[in-house]
Amino acid sequence: MKINGAMLHYHISEYFDIAYAKCGQEIYARSPVFYSDFFNMDGHIVLVTSADIHPCVQRVRNSILICLDKPDHPVGSSFNDLIILNDPMSSKMILNVLMHILELFDE
Repeated sequence: MKINGAMLHYHISEYFDIAYAKCGQEIYARSPVFYSDFFNMDGHIVLVTSADIHPCVQRVRNSILICLDKPDHPVGSSFNDLIILNDPMSSKMILNVLMHILELFDE
């Protein structure tokens, strides 16, 4: 199942307070993954912390990035959709919500 950034933003905003979002309908991403510079994460929903957001933006393409806490510096992400959560969130909590959202589209 793939979902675009606009749809994901809409559903995530029902669960979490969003600090910033730049999402469109052009990028479709599949399953959520946690950011690691070891794997190719293009085309995924990438969960990333503010500590890793800048390397993630440089490395990952055609993905939906979800930053779990607000970064100290502005983030430019021209090759990805970006959602920044307002309050620090548990990675387990956001992953469970994402799995629930993706299940809605599978049914």
